[in-house]
Amino acid sequence: MSTANTKKTYYTYTLKANDSLNTLAQKFSLSVNEICKFHNELSGSKKNISAANGIPFHVSKIFLPATVKNNKQEKTFTKSTPINLTNQNSLRCNFNVLNHNYGIVIFINTQKETKRIHYTAAVNYEKEYDYTYEFVLKKNEVYVDYKIPNLLAEDFAISLAKPLYPIHTKINKKGKLIGVTNQQEIFKRWKKAKPKILNYFKSPFANEQIQIANKAYQSTIAIEKAIQRDVFFTLYFSGVYNKYLSKLEISNTVNIPFYPFITAIQYQVKQTIQPFLNANNNIVMQQLGTVCDKRSSKDIEQNKDQPYFKGTPLEGNLDVTYEFCNKNYTIKSIIGTITLVLNKKLDKKITIEAYHLI
Repeated sequence: MSTANTKKTYYTYTLKANDSLNTLAQKFSLSVNEICKFHNELSGSKKNISAANGIPFHVSKIFLPATVKNNKQEKTFTKSTPINLTNQNSLRCNFNVLNHNYGIVIFINTQKETKRIHYTAAVNYEKEYDYTYEFVLKKNEVYVDYKIPNLLAEDFAISLAKPLYPIHTKINKKGKLIGVTNQQEIFKRWKKAKPKILNYFKSPFANEQIQIANKAYQSTIAIEKAIQRDVFFTLYFSGVYNKYLSKLEISNTVNIPFYPFITAIQYQVKQTIQPFLNANNNIVMQQLGTVCDKRSSKDIEQNKDQPYFKGTPLEGNLDVTYEFCNKNYTIKSIIGTITLVLNKKLDKKITIEAYHLI
């Protein structure tokens, strides 16, 4: 067994009326980002704070470094409960206990609008093979701005994807999706749903996409790609279970589905595990990185799946925090923000909050 022994000393500040991140930054001579980073490492994902969204109403205490000016009413603590991983700091999930339901809320911000998408999903262990596991993925009704989908482009994509679930998938030990085992059953559901979709979505574009979907539902590989168009499942199966070695850090690539009908945008990230348990006694891992996709801004504007046009490179950041149970290493929550910049202007921002529903 290997153990990380880093200690983190902090004290809790009890929020008062009219406190904000800016007033706290001034009071304690810290930057807003420093406060957010320190607090979030200790707080547990349900009590995260951010420069963009401020301090949620349910957060009553803020964790601050013990080195800042203290006052007599606050108590200083040492966070010294180390994580306890297996050989080479391997994070390995006990998949056979996985029977989890998740609540997911996703905000998609563009220059024109903000859209709220929410749904529940299930990830259930089915069986184990020699080196892989079979999971059943379920996705319940998707609501866009608290309503059943309408005729907008993303909502059309949701309707096309609805017959996918439940999906029987194969997952490797790193937690990456490597196959689908019930393609024929899924295709039968699609054939049943197709007439209604054809009747509801009437346009040349819709007819073209329905024909593409019809072909895709007959392909196991295409169904795998369809799963990866869901931001939650993309992050959930991005390969978080790995050997993190002495630095508790590895590199990875994550593909984020910003647009419903073109290939996802690739990000190069570092996955870093915090060496101590957070306030919820859970393990915290952060994915932090930037766009590494070779396509240009014009490629995305022209719906290209591969680099084609010369032009302004894509830019953007990914900052996602995972919380794991420290006993079986199942995912408890995923919270983060991903941005994409086209032609030096913010084109889309995705914010996700997903929690294990107990």
